[in-house]
Amino acid sequence: MAVRLLKPEAGMFDVVLINRPQPPGPGVDGQLSAYSTSLARGLAYGTNSADHLLNVPAARMSAFEELPHDFEAYLQRRAVAADGGSFVARKLYGDYLRSTLDEVTAKVLSKPDAPRFFMKHATVTTIGRHADGRLQLAFNEGGGQGRLLADRVVLALGNFVPANVGLPEPRFYESQFYLRDPWQAGALSRIDLSRPVVLIGTGLTMLDVAATLKRRAVAAGMPLSLIAISRRGLLAQAHRLQSESPKFLSPPPDIFDVCSARHYLRSVRRHIRQHEANGGDWRDVVASLRPITPTLWAKLAAPERRRFLRHVRPYWDSHRHRAAPESAALLADLIASGELKIHAANLVRISEIGGSTEVSIRPRTRTETIDIHAGHVINCTGPSSDIQAEPLLASMHLQSMISPDALGLGLNVADDYRVTNAQGQPTAGVYYVGPLLKACHWEATAVPELRKHVRAAADAVIQTLTTPDQ
Repeated sequence: MAVRLLKPEAGMFDVVLINRPQPPGPGVDGQLSAYSTSLARGLAYGTNSADHLLNVPAARMSAFEELPHDFEAYLQRRAVAADGGSFVARKLYGDYLRSTLDEVTAKVLSKPDAPRFFMKHATVTTIGRHADGRLQLAFNEGGGQGRLLADRVVLALGNFVPANVGLPEPRFYESQFYLRDPWQAGALSRIDLSRPVVLIGTGLTMLDVAATLKRRAVAAGMPLSLIAISRRGLLAQAHRLQSESPKFLSPPPDIFDVCSARHYLRSVRRHIRQHEANGGDWRDVVASLRPITPTLWAKLAAPERRRFLRHVRPYWDSHRHRAAPESAALLADLIASGELKIHAANLVRISEIGGSTEVSIRPRTRTETIDIHAGHVINCTGPSSDIQAEPLLASMHLQSMISPDALGLGLNVADDYRVTNAQGQPTAGVYYVGPLLKACHWEATAVPELRKHVRAAADAVIQTLTTPDQ
């Protein structure tokens, strides 16, 4: 978003990029963690581990839709051995984003008549309305308080830490043996591997955590015992090996005939059977849905959206958000060796007893519970979409500047990306881009979708600043 707003064609206005500081800590490979200690990192790209790979091939990871090979060109300049079909380390993508920002800001700062650009490492605590109508931001910076007046504010907050799983007795979540945020700097280096480790969730976050703990165990010459639990025990499907990004097929021709979760599912399954009968791959059919997914979601009535979330979402997530082939191979090896056991079960209770942890689960096919004696428990359920997880959003909600959607997927926004209040009215001057757009668009977490949203939101901001009476 900052790069878009700083483009010469955007106009003459100052841009301030505010990033919440985080204390540095040891990374998973013993290096200083980059997690939130510099810009363009966040949850996704702050890892230093070579085991943590992008789950989208390089050919589809350009930050700019109009420059489809921009990321590939960056890798070539870095002499990285990769092609368009490669799944490279996520750290490289963070490097790419920061390099892109640095390149643009260097051009801006070199021209005396250009807009000014400022970066602040600060925590915005509140956003309110100043007497003159502008937006007033209050922030903590370097132990002091600050104020900033802005004509427009774009909330680009990224992902939040996982939510705690509901338990009858949630007291365990205060235990030293519980890790809610596996991406906290140095957190995984403190996990005791001498006892079994329980992972809540069996998706991509679990895979990343398992890869990190496997590397630690190998380095220490220790055996590894991981137990992953989710209600259905579904694992992320693997991307296929390919030399370049696949081309989109036409979507199922009958998918819009009936706007219901059941019909969508049946239509996709039917199309997959036909495509595979002709020698195709089911991944092609899932990919064909990407351009129309926002429309499919928009056409679902609220009850049908709930039905989709309850019955289809886990299967959609495991097939849509796939693992890099190398990551999927590691996962298969961990399961085959017995180092990772998967349970399709419900959590019944987690208790800290005498310096250890007891996890009670109820398998989906059984009525009795199973007790697991372990050390640490790690939350691998993935980013939360609860706005209460972010103090700034919670504050804005109290002021009726923003409103969460009824399904708890994210924020309500207008067509021009302005946030809306509980009455559905846009909040003047406040925009949002990021994964909380899932509430309106469903697909809002991967780069190919996010870059479109960022471009459209930036255009909307620029238009209101350059067009009179907007």
